[in-house]
Amino acid sequence: MTYPMRDDSWKTPQLRAAEADLRAAVERGQQALTRAQQVKAQIRPSRVTDDDIRQLDRAAHANDAPRELRALAERVDRAELTWRQIVDGEAMHDAGVRAAFSVDLDRLAQVYRKFEEGYSLDDVLESEVPGRPGRDGGDDDGGGTVLRHSSW
Repeated sequence: MTYPMRDDSWKTPQLRAAEADLRAAVERGQQALTRAQQVKAQIRPSRVTDDDIRQLDRAAHANDAPRELRALAERVDRAELTWRQIVDGEAMHDAGVRAAFSVDLDRLAQVYRKFEEGYSLDDVLESEVPGRPGRDGGDDDGGGTVLRHSSW
């Protein structure tokens, strides 16, 4: 079956310009999608386990947790966001999340490096929480933690 040739002579210059703008916008959208897929492919999956998240939740609900972290826990309880969104960085645009984690960025960077090196949340807590026994059964020498730091 053959189709008749389309006669576009009826299109106004404004309509032709709008079509060109639409084609350009679709192309930019396709390019952005391709870039986003490339970035996503480079991002490694989170090594934070569900058990780690449960421990974070318990720490955030503790009486000695920083006020900002307790506020995040309340928001998670209200289903405004999830711990997974927080630990995976998806919620870093949120002012409350940034406030909870911006107080002591040096300590947070140390903790992050430990996760990058393959330490579990338990390992990090053992090395960061004063009085928490280490793997050898001895007492830690103190030093605070990003989750329970005295400056919070």
